[in-house]
Parts: sequence; structure tokens; C-alpha cells
Amino acid sequence: MTLNYFQIFERLISPIRALLSEANQLQRIVKDNYQMKILITMFCLLSISGCATTLPTFAHVHVGHALSGWPDTPGNKGLFAVSEDLAVDIVEVAIAASELSRAGQHQASVIASSKLLTLIGTPDDDIQAPENYTFLAAFVKASNHLKYSIESKDATANLSQGLTSVVDKGNAIVVRANVLKELATVLASLEDQQTIVDVVQQLREIAIQNLEGGDGEYSLRDMRNELSSILAAENPAYSPPERKYLFGLLPSPNGGWFWSFKEADDKGSYGRYSY
Repeated sequence: MTLNYFQIFERLISPIRALLSEANQLQRIVKDNYQMKILITMFCLLSISGCATTLPTFAHVHVGHALSGWPDTPGNKGLFAVSEDLAVDIVEVAIAASELSRAGQHQASVIASSKLLTLIGTPDDDIQAPENYTFLAAFVKASNHLKYSIESKDATANLSQGLTSVVDKGNAIVVRANVLKELATVLASLEDQQTIVDVVQQLREIAIQNLEGGDGEYSLRDMRNELSSILAAENPAYSPPERKYLFGLLPSPNGGWFWSFKEADDKGSYGRYSY
């Protein structure tokens, strides 16, 4: 059979067309893969920079309850911070009472005793409103949260050992607060002017010792400084937990803790993690 030039040309060009078709298909595959690699890279970068969230440790959140925030305190301050504020108030009242007694206004200084008793309170005070917080209620709760941190499974050795020492030494602050209560109670019933002056001076000295220390007495200032040193040595590093973590940690029926975060409209939880 005789082939014309057109048929001969088609037979020659067909393999070339097939090769070009395969080359185009391969180019499309390579291009698609390249675009996919770009998308994967972008996703990974976004995950690292914005999407991935590292939860704080339970131990750090309990420390945050003492230092950074608690739901029912004035201004949602940390419990230890609230006790510091109240200790300042106690010192101011004690100093005022001391100055009044020295000026001969003994009854006015005696009246100050009721204010001191109100500020000091008890560890078991029923807090119905933030302004009802008392020194002992705030301080003992702060110490309890430091104990929760010590007991947390994710507490570091640095945190556990350091906080154990701090909480133990902090008992002296509670003892002195109770001594202040006893003196304030006695003061309310005194009539002898010199005795009033002496008792008020003791109140002043002990109140200042509890806040600032002195004569080797462990104080709130010492406790704050030690807490700062312990947290500075933490690994992973400690940073004040965000508000949602501070207020989203709840006790579990099994004795542990779990996260329960709520949306802003409070329609339901959007994340829960537990151990």
C-alpha cells in the first residue's frame, strides 16, 4: 500500500505529540505540587504563630489565683494582692490610733479597735461581696491556692519546694494577725489611759511587722519577694495566666482539675481539657 505524504507526516509527528502531551501533564503535576507545598508551608507558619495555643500548667494557674486574679475579689485582684492591700489598711488604722492615743484622745483610739477587728476578720468569713473581704480570709485563701499549686501533678520541683517553704513561713503572718485581733479586742474594754497607749503601740508595731517585717519577722513583703524569686526560676517560664485560664479552672469530681471555658455570651463551653 502506497502512503501519501500526509500519512507519512502523521506517523512521524504522532510520537512527538504524545511526548509533548506527557510533558504538559507532568508540568501541571509539578505546578500543582508546588502550590500545595506553598499552602502546607503557610498553614504550618500560621499554626506556629497564631493557631497553636500552649495551655498554662495547673500549678501556674493556682499561683495566678494568689497573685493575679480571683473572681470574687475587689477588682478581681489576686488573693495575696488583696491581703497586701488590707494589711496596708490595718497599718494605717493602727498608726492613726497610736497618734490619737499619744494626743490624749484615748476614746477615739479605742473606737479604732472595732475597725481593726473588721479589717482582720477570720479565715472563714462568708464573702458576700468583694468589699467584704478581710485580711485573714484573703491571706488564708491565697495560701490554700499556693498549696493547690504544690499538689498539682504538673508542678516543677522548683515550684513545689519553694512554695512549701513560703507557705510554712507564712503561718507566722496568720499568728500575728490573730495577736492583733486579741489586742484590738482587749483595747475595746480598756479605760486606763496609759494601758491604752501601750496596747495601741503594740498594735502599731505588730501591724507594721506583718506588712514590712523587721527584727527577723517574716512579712508579706518577704513573702512577695520570695514568690517573685521562685517564679523567676521556673522552667517552663512563668507568666501571669490570661483571665480565661484564671477563671476557667474548676475542681473535678475525681479530685483533679479541668478547664471549662465559656463564650462571651455564656451560651456554652467551647473547650474542655482535664486530667
